[in-house]
Amino acid sequence: MDIQFPYEDAVRVALQQRLSTYFDVAGRLLRFWLEMDKDSGLERSTLPPIVLRVALAMNVRACRQFRSVIELCERGEAVDAAIIARSMFETAQVMAFVLRPRVVPRKFDSRGKVEKRLFVPGVKFTREFRAALYVAHHAFEPERFAGRHRMRPGMKRIARRMKALSQQSNIIAEWTAKIGQGWRDLLMQHPFTYSGLSIANLARSLGKPFPRWYDTVYGPQSEHVHPADLAHHIEIDADASTKPRWHEPVEETRQTSRSPFFIC
Repeated sequence: MDIQFPYEDAVRVALQQRLSTYFDVAGRLLRFWLEMDKDSGLERSTLPPIVLRVALAMNVRACRQFRSVIELCERGEAVDAAIIARSMFETAQVMAFVLRPRVVPRKFDSRGKVEKRLFVPGVKFTREFRAALYVAHHAFEPERFAGRHRMRPGMKRIARRMKALSQQSNIIAEWTAKIGQGWRDLLMQHPFTYSGLSIANLARSLGKPFPRWYDTVYGPQSEHVHPADLAHHIEIDADASTKPRWHEPVEETRQTSRSPFFIC
């Protein structure tokens, strides 16, 4: 399906003339990583299988996201590229959460001071356990969905179906046994994440470079995800006439095309 926005060919040409170096570096970086031998490293790895599986899945996810950012920027659609670049931050968080030797999950106040540490007695927060939390979070989603919506008008029937779905197998019991009741309870509570933390608190718990990235890039990119970026989609001329804005300017495209580099 080849659907083009107005002036797209001209925009592509102009962006290639101005930003070809950025696109070339991004493409070469992605191609290098895709073609790099990873099988031998996986065979030598002493990490638990569940850790390797989660890391491999996030690697594929990041590569797909990176390519999408490049392709959208080449078409001048930097706003949509920024949404995907923002998601790359969350993908990188999963990788760090699972792969780093030590992670201490903590909640912070607005000044960045530690308010509380998430702690379940008797649980060692190893890589294997953190990977199990990530998988368990997704295994619990049907039950979590049912719990959040069981009393909401218009959602009760769907909630009952999701509850029944969660009870059709022993997957809930299986993953509860692996992570323990204490962490299961945390995963079933707000903010309903695999770490038990908000994106902001997880960023600060992981440490460099995540807090700075969250404050300076992830946050501002949020306006593109939510309907708070009116000025990116229309243009108002001096005579107050309004017209659609189908593509982003060169400088904005330049900034977006660079953002995945910081994660890589």
